Amino acid sequence: MSDLWLELSKNQHFSKTFGKMGIPFPKDLKRSSEGWKSDCLKDKKVMVFGTGALLEDLNSTLKELSANLISDRAEKEKVDALVYDATSIATDKDLRVVYDFFHKNIKAIADNGRVILLGSIPNEQEDIMKASLAQALEGLMRSIAKEVGRKGATAQLVQVGVSAGNRLPGVVQFLLSDKSAFISGQVLKVTNEVESSNPCKFEKVLDGKVALVTGAARGIGRETAKTLASEGAQLVCLDLENDRALLEELSEEIGCKVLTMDITTENAGEEIEKYLMDNFGGVDIVVHNAGITRDKTLGNMSEKLWDQALSVNLYAVINITEKLLEKCLRDNGRLICLSSISGIAGNFGQTNYSASKAGLIGFVRHLSKEVAKRGITVNGIAPGFIETRLTAAIPVFSRQAGRRLSNLFQGGTPRDIANAITFLSSEGAYGITGGVLRVCGGSFIGA
Repeated sequence: MSDLWLELSKNQHFSKTFGKMGIPFPKDLKRSSEGWKSDCLKDKKVMVFGTGALLEDLNSTLKELSANLISDRAEKEKVDALVYDATSIATDKDLRVVYDFFHKNIKAIADNGRVILLGSIPNEQEDIMKASLAQALEGLMRSIAKEVGRKGATAQLVQVGVSAGNRLPGVVQFLLSDKSAFISGQVLKVTNEVESSNPCKFEKVLDGKVALVTGAARGIGRETAKTLASEGAQLVCLDLENDRALLEELSEEIGCKVLTMDITTENAGEEIEKYLMDNFGGVDIVVHNAGITRDKTLGNMSEKLWDQALSVNLYAVINITEKLLEKCLRDNGRLICLSSISGIAGNFGQTNYSASKAGLIGFVRHLSKEVAKRGITVNGIAPGFIETRLTAAIPVFSRQAGRRLSNLFQGGTPRDIANAITFLSSEGAYGITGGVLRVCGGSFIGA
């Protein structure tokens, strides 16, 4: 929040004045800089309701996270979270009950509050009414997310597959915590597709794990490395030789190993595999963060610019992953690829970048099915407008437009992405695979 517009937003007088003009100012988002905690919901008022079969287990999880569970509230009482189990809705009357609950309580959501709807996966329903109602919850949730966004509050829909309810604790912890501050209007699917015998942990969630982060010298990659290390992971941080000094500074801070190379070279996969096997005997988490932009309109884009973006952003990821899967990536491992909302919606002057990031989405979907039997999850992260040195160079009006296209009327931070990556790297996310989690504040761009 460095420019004049965002500084003005902190002034109560300006905020009220522009609010009366229909120009909402962003709320300061509560972003936790601490590690994951089992009592992350301590002193938080959480209303839980619904008629689904997951309600009892949901209450148990929330109690374990130290939430203050309430079944009703005083007329003007604020609540920190609304959680509704709608996994069993089957008739129009059931959906009306969902409406009744939110109609009565949505105005009570506090600043930086959370809304979670639990529903079934529509294409798993044999009954057309159940499938329709399960899908209706998505439209309801996305609209709620837009309505509560000016409070700095968020809303998500968690679609729970058959017999996958036991995989909810880690998901609920993340979505209700301050670590999901810039995630809004999203659908997360929780299934039994990936087997896992490892228990979900609520603290030091990556203790003992070995993680590789590419593009780790700056921005999102650097913040991701620091966040993974804070949760107990041993880090290998990779970037170009020109960035060795930055990597060594990071090593002094978090104790990571430094590996420099061009990931587009033919033998990059072999070199990375050898390094990981020689030093750690394998790897548990791989974060493909390295990426470049080479922007030009398609008619003005040279073959060189096209090839550079695709080589770094897509082909290197495929080639390196194929090599690591042979013997280096351990069972129950995690693969996370940094895509972009440009890969979902496209972007002017970024045909190469958008193609590469869309390709990663296809890569994630396909590979997830191949490695599920090994307990490995594969997911993508699609950042929206994130405040980095690159976005700081965008003209001020374009920058402001990018921020205000989200439900939260502001951009995200590298820590927002790092927190999402840490969640997907944890045992608590073993029910999520083959998807792309948008960390975009509920951006209007994309589906």
